[in-house]
Amino acid sequence: MANSKFSYVKLFEEERKILLNCYFIVRIDGCDFKHFVKAHNYNKPNDIKGLNLMNECALDILKKFDDIDLCYGHSDEYSFLFNKSTKLWNRRYDKILTNVVSYFTSCFLYKWKNYFQKEMLYAPSFDARIVVYPNEKEIKDYFSWRQLVKNSGIKKNYEFFPYNYMIKSVIL
Repeated sequence: MANSKFSYVKLFEEERKILLNCYFIVRIDGCDFKHFVKAHNYNKPNDIKGLNLMNECALDILKKFDDIDLCYGHSDEYSFLFNKSTKLWNRRYDKILTNVVSYFTSCFLYKWKNYFQKEMLYAPSFDARIVVYPNEKEIKDYFSWRQLVKNSGIKKNYEFFPYNYMIKSVIL
């Protein structure tokens, strides 16, 4: 079957590879997660059950993929640093990207019931990207940047939500 008259269509597939001897980060991010959080009544500004669920999914990724040296997460976003010597799937970009994000999503769906009593109303989705970094300086700068993004998000949440909650309480 593989050598049929139709096997030529395989030639149209691209095989993108991640540059050798470079670090790369797979960053996963919830798609339209603010609506998912609202629909599922997460506590604001941070739902501890939701955070623990996301952390457990990240731990599952670390267990499945031995070539990850570091994981950093906040909110609905997690970054996984793969070491520069990884040979995982021959460094095939699409294979790594799709396997990491689909496994994370599967873990989220599978483990939901361990953290929330209510049934999930609809499945969330996560997108992902791979970014290649040539050396440790850029890796450090990347994680510093993500830390700044996290801190500004936390500041905004903790400034906004108590005030918003107070307004809703007075109106209701």
